[in-house]
Amino acid sequence: MGERRFTALLKARWQGLALTVLIGLVAYWLASFDEAIDRLVVGLILGMVMRSVMGDRPRFLPGFALAPRVFIPLGVIFYGINLKFNRLAEIPAIFWLQLIIAIVAIFAAAILLGRWLRVSRTNSLLIAVGTAICGASAIAMTTPVVKADSEEAGASLITITVFGLIGLLVYPLAITYFAFSETQYAILCATTLHMTGIVKAAAVALGEGCLSLAVSIKMARTALIITIIGFLYWYTGRGEGIEKKGILLRIPLFMWIFVLVGLATSFVPGLGSAAALLKPWAGIFFTMALTSIGLSVDLKKMLNVGGAPLIVGLVCWLICIAVFIVISYSMA
Repeated sequence: MGERRFTALLKARWQGLALTVLIGLVAYWLASFDEAIDRLVVGLILGMVMRSVMGDRPRFLPGFALAPRVFIPLGVIFYGINLKFNRLAEIPAIFWLQLIIAIVAIFAAAILLGRWLRVSRTNSLLIAVGTAICGASAIAMTTPVVKADSEEAGASLITITVFGLIGLLVYPLAITYFAFSETQYAILCATTLHMTGIVKAAAVALGEGCLSLAVSIKMARTALIITIIGFLYWYTGRGEGIEKKGILLRIPLFMWIFVLVGLATSFVPGLGSAAALLKPWAGIFFTMALTSIGLSVDLKKMLNVGGAPLIVGLVCWLICIAVFIVISYSMA
């Protein structure tokens, strides 16, 4: 009986899964032409375009719905390779202070402003985590944690992409008007821009040394996703018996594997070459997950939200910049 049920489920969902994989691979390939282009965003947008062209096709929908539950855990596990715990000591102490202050302020502003503008709590949280940590990857990882629907995930991804691209255009120009040192500019890019590709594209304007420092700081910022996910499990689980079950027991197994992968690739000798080979799979699986979300998005429903998420995203980004300015110049 179990085998029959599995066969029936596979038959009902294989078409949507196959289409998700195909479109996701195309999105991954398209994004490979420029490092500043986030493949997850390309997957989301390509999925939304395909959904608009295809319309509602009931035979594909079960597969689209299943895909995030398959590909997000796989992406999270492989993303653990990016957690460079062994390099955290290299990061300037001022970075940690700046980042902690910024994260607290961003989440407080997103929750309060989102409530005032009638942006859903889940949408506000996704915008906050995308701004505070690591852009599209952070949103992909936390979408199941906050139980966001496709429209909320799509709106938050578009929001952080808009401001990330604006930062990519503005930051190199700002070098002309502000006397940034190499370290200051690396910290500015690494702590206030959303996606790793955009951080790299902006930081290289001051040379390879600036780029290297910015990437190291961005990886440390990425490592804080662990604490943020713990916070989100607590925050979204209040009133649902979380006290009885406990936060640690509530966190799914793939998140623990994610941490173990990060620890192993950081400290176990000889895993570096294997990690380099496996690293792209996080992007591939996340791209497929975001593609499936795009394929599930009801554009009309998402657009009905209006510009309120953009306001939340803008305020969160400006808070990042303000914290950098205050701390950086108070220490000068």
